Amino acid sequence: MVVTKIRRKLTDFLYRAPMLMNSAKKTIAPVTAGTLAMVSLCMAGVELLMWTMYRYANVSPLLFLGASRIIEGAVMLGAAFVSQHRLWVLGLSRGTILAGARKGLLWSAGFAIVLLVVCPALVMMGIDPSGFVKTALPSKPNRLLLFILVGGILSPVAEELFFRGFLYGFLRRWGALLAVVTSSLLFALLHVALKGSFLVPVTGGLILAVLYEIERNLMAPITLHMLGNLTIFSISVLLR
Repeated sequence: MVVTKIRRKLTDFLYRAPMLMNSAKKTIAPVTAGTLAMVSLCMAGVELLMWTMYRYANVSPLLFLGASRIIEGAVMLGAAFVSQHRLWVLGLSRGTILAGARKGLLWSAGFAIVLLVVCPALVMMGIDPSGFVKTALPSKPNRLLLFILVGGILSPVAEELFFRGFLYGFLRRWGALLAVVTSSLLFALLHVALKGSFLVPVTGGLILAVLYEIERNLMAPITLHMLGNLTIFSISVLLR
């Protein structure tokens, strides 16, 4: 009787193993054009609403930006939950969040090591590396903390959900190269419109897209993006 049960369970496992392996690898599910269009329109609507409210309110723009990113993040997660693949459509699941965060930390450590080698070399060549990352920061402590919260945590999460999650997931059906290049260029153009720089965001976008392609886990680029922004802000504080 016991042998029969064991044999039955073993047979069932061998039968289901290929399907389990395939589903475990499927961390970037196809995003449909309708889903991408819906999410894009919702985000544009949120931005327009917040911009209109900001015009008539005497409140810090950082508060409106932070509120926009929270609402946009909620909209995107909601769109993922109602889709066929749920969070898998964004390369996320409850069981892979910590693993993705660890991968992001490892990649961040690797880039930190690279920068420790590259920056002294740039200085020896007469190039000031701080010019690539120095950011204008608020002078008041409370606004500085709000700036770090919005720019270092909320914005990276919302941007990765859209650019690497929905946009990359839609473009990936035509190959990794197209998805990496196109999502990175659009990511950089957004930052050019906001900050006026192109080289740093396009390089960052390429790195984040490649990381997502390799790890197939959105928490990896989210972690790297947050740590990268927080590092830039920390350097800017030290250089003030």
